[in-house]
Amino acid sequence: MTQESRKSTDWEAVERIVAGCTAALNSLFGGNEKGVIEEILTQIDLGVIPAAYDWPEIIRVEREFPVPRGRIDILLFHVDGSLTAIECKASDKAREVLPAVGQVMAYGLMLGYSQTASKIRLAIASRARAATLAPYRQLFRQTGIEPIFAGMHAEWARAFATESLIKMGRLSDHEVASRAQQYLNADPFQLKV
Repeated sequence: MTQESRKSTDWEAVERIVAGCTAALNSLFGGNEKGVIEEILTQIDLGVIPAAYDWPEIIRVEREFPVPRGRIDILLFHVDGSLTAIECKASDKAREVLPAVGQVMAYGLMLGYSQTASKIRLAIASRARAATLAPYRQLFRQTGIEPIFAGMHAEWARAFATESLIKMGRLSDHEVASRAQQYLNADPFQLKV
């Protein structure tokens, strides 16, 4: 087998791993709001989201936290006394995600009335992609709401498969760097405001 055909085979292996992992993660987390909540909780447990958004250490996580007018899907308590309220939506369409802006802002106000938090962060987790929410970037900036991207299963799987092939010595850093240019638009935190 030539060096070039081996490289092609390695990238084909990456894509097979991606397909298998994506199917497994889609099956695990499902396509409904409960699945988004489970996925976000998993990303929080793994430290992915707190690291990406530079959040302080989390000391407590509450699901369906009751407030006077509803329930916050995920409420995080941080070591510095701050809180993060996360509203989760299963949709990948902006028109179905945008109403959560008002919802999470109302939760922030209700939490603020308690005057116990040093700071309150607001976030919306959905399956909408950065490109879908890009026209609303200014809205997210002005409201201080962080978009969190769920359903990035193919991107997770691709990163895992690529890292595995590097560790096995099947890919060089240079090959990965040139190939990574193809995936820059898939960065789940591209829209971080």
